Amino acid sequence: MECIPYSAEHCSRWNETLRKSRFRSLLLERGYMDYHSDRFEDVSLLFVDHKGRTEGVLASSLRRDTNTVVSHGGLTYGGLVPSMHATYTEVDQMLTLAADYYKRYLGVNTWVYKVVPQPYWTLPAEEILFWLTQRGAQLSLRGLSSALPLEKWTGEDAIATLPTFSLMRARKVHAACEHGLRTEVVTPPDVLPEFWKILTDNLMFRHRVHPVHSLEEMTLLMKTFPERIRLATAWDDDKLVAGSLIYCSSPTLAHAQYIAANEAGRACGALDHIFAHVLHQSAREGFRWFDYGISTLHDGSGFNAGLLSQKEGFGARGMCYDIYTLKL
Repeated sequence: MECIPYSAEHCSRWNETLRKSRFRSLLLERGYMDYHSDRFEDVSLLFVDHKGRTEGVLASSLRRDTNTVVSHGGLTYGGLVPSMHATYTEVDQMLTLAADYYKRYLGVNTWVYKVVPQPYWTLPAEEILFWLTQRGAQLSLRGLSSALPLEKWTGEDAIATLPTFSLMRARKVHAACEHGLRTEVVTPPDVLPEFWKILTDNLMFRHRVHPVHSLEEMTLLMKTFPERIRLATAWDDDKLVAGSLIYCSSPTLAHAQYIAANEAGRACGALDHIFAHVLHQSAREGFRWFDYGISTLHDGSGFNAGLLSQKEGFGARGMCYDIYTLKL
């Protein structure tokens, strides 16, 4: 087994390996990773066995100011994605090769590893967790997300029965229906600027922050991945009142990347109406999980109780995004 530093000439090989792996991730496609390549020094690796087969890819970036490798600095998660047939021995070889490469050739002394939560995988890959703890890695940050299994949402009557919604959330859906709200689950990118204004206004008013992506970046990503990044919207007559940007993150899981409603949308239960349709469509398309995203603060010091309660009202429960720190 040998590790090969990623470069643009490996793009097709990277994507092909990823699509045949245990985690066919949207975020780890090179067309997604490379949109912010100017902000992160990519030090990703490919692993090739003695027969020339690529057994895995590892997404990572370098912070030279702290001599730290992060997997990946621009993404929610990253790290090693093994092939479907890779054994623990091969996972151990790949991670060991990576650690040696980072230390010997990049002068790195710390590896910050963002673990992919298990529901994203098509086949378990917790050999990675075992390897990290065997090497003395310490859990340094834990984010709390909310995930919902979708098996109850496959039936034709799911939108009418709202099988996982709390009574309050169900009442809001019924109120939105009585109001005449219209939801479109897949919307062309030309509506994105209107939604982005609602999202930006919300984030600035509530948290004094901007979206992680710019409007231009998200427009590019939606055009690059039209089947995997969708804008679900709610309309009151011809006025957009709420929306959620949905990532088809893996074959097993869909994810709400951004969620926002204006005052009119909040008043008529627009987001509840949106998610009733999104959950039903996601289940019918074969997704097993829906991830509403993290409710904890970025430094892990607390959580947004109101946001967490809203997600729990949809039936979602806790799923952790863990970050480990390994001294090399």
